[in-house]
Amino acid sequence: CRLEKLTTMLQVIIKYASIIGQEFDSLTLQAILPRQFNQNVESSLELLLESSFILALDSEDESIPMYCFQNYLIRNALYGLTPPSESAKIHSKIATYMVAMFAENLRNYYAILSYHFDAASVGHLAEQFKREAFKYAVLAADEAIARGAYADGLESSRKANSMVATVNECSALLELVEMAIDELRPPGYVKEVIRRVSVSVVGENTTTFTQRAFGDSAMLLKSYERIRDQLIITTANLTAKSGVQETGLSKYLCC
Repeated sequence: CRLEKLTTMLQVIIKYASIIGQEFDSLTLQAILPRQFNQNVESSLELLLESSFILALDSEDESIPMYCFQNYLIRNALYGLTPPSESAKIHSKIATYMVAMFAENLRNYYAILSYHFDAASVGHLAEQFKREAFKYAVLAADEAIARGAYADGLESSRKANSMVATVNECSALLELVEMAIDELRPPGYVKEVIRRVSVSVVGENTTTFTQRAFGDSAMLLKSYERIRDQLIITTANLTAKSGVQETGLSKYLCC
């Protein structure tokens, strides 16, 4: 096994990196590593590069080196070596670090934060972390839908839908889903198709591109409508049990 040929320090570092994700940066990695392993992280990553476990990526900020695993199989195999209870604690550290580190620009990290808080939902803090995961999934969906990235918005909406636990949460997500549905229905989506045609690859058949764009919107629309229908049923069931009134999306957009 290639992993067994690495030093103990390198094994720990690469396991922690796998919990951050397929891609990771050296600052986050250094912040979450145990103190005895967070020295000389950069030199350790150079050795992992030489061992072909990871690859260097271009970074918008040259002061923060970015890396990725050679492939998803390697990352997933390494991730599985950490016991679930331990990996949950590490996910919690990652999420806490990111909220503090990127407090002024969390918008770019909503989906990642939802993933880490969800993965941290183990033990006595499980419900607290699950609610944070839901919040950031809703925020990720809102951000994606607002910029017309409906496929990304759908992924985050599905994740949020799998975690709804209260009438207020249903109401917040339902508001977003209905917004996406309104924008994906003709004639509203016609404007988006025209925009996409205008920036399509030169030489691509415009008719073919337009047909594909409308086909994509139809599939996305059906998917959002399925989530809407599920939320309506869930809201009715939760309301019958609790009698809580809805507060809507505003609660989640305050951050």
